[in-house]
Parts: sequence; C-alpha cells; structure tokens
Amino acid sequence: MFSLLLTGIHTGSVLAGVLGQKQWQFDVYSRDVELANKMESAGLPGRVHISEKTLSFLDGEFEVTDGDGASREEVVRLSGIKTYFITKIIKPVIID
Repeated sequence: MFSLLLTGIHTGSVLAGVLGQKQWQFDVYSRDVELANKMESAGLPGRVHISEKTLSFLDGEFEVTDGDGASREEVVRLSGIKTYFITKIIKPVIID
C-alpha cells in the first residue's frame, strides 16, 4: 500500500540557524515557514498546493486552479492569502 504526498509551497523569508553544542541541529523559522507547513496540511494528496505569492514567481509556466486552502486550514484562512493547485505544466523545462 502507498500514500500520496501532500505538498505545500509558499514564498517568503526565513531565519535559519544551528542549535546545540554537542549534537548540532539545523532548523528554519518564520511566519512564512509556518504558513508553508499549514499549506501542506491544507493540501490534497497528489496535488501541489501553492500560495499566490509563489504563483507570482512562476511566470505563467503552470496552469492552476483555485486551491481553497482557507476552507481546510485556519492559519491559511487567517493569513488572508489565496491558494492554488498546479494542474498542468505549460512550459516544460528543457535541460541541455
């Protein structure tokens, strides 16, 4: 049996750091990191859930539909952001 991946992507700022003295641990923090985490929770299996800010950086390379993340996750609703699901690649990446 397998399960489908939940993916949430938001674009923003982060604060990164290393914690500990003997056993180091790397972590990232910020409101934007928390929002990306909650977008993952508000996603649907097998779909890529993105914020409007992330969509603005994608230069029309993907077709999207309304993600309605606010109906599934309170933090997304309270942030007031619009979310989308990527449905189709319009401009495929060509690697030489």
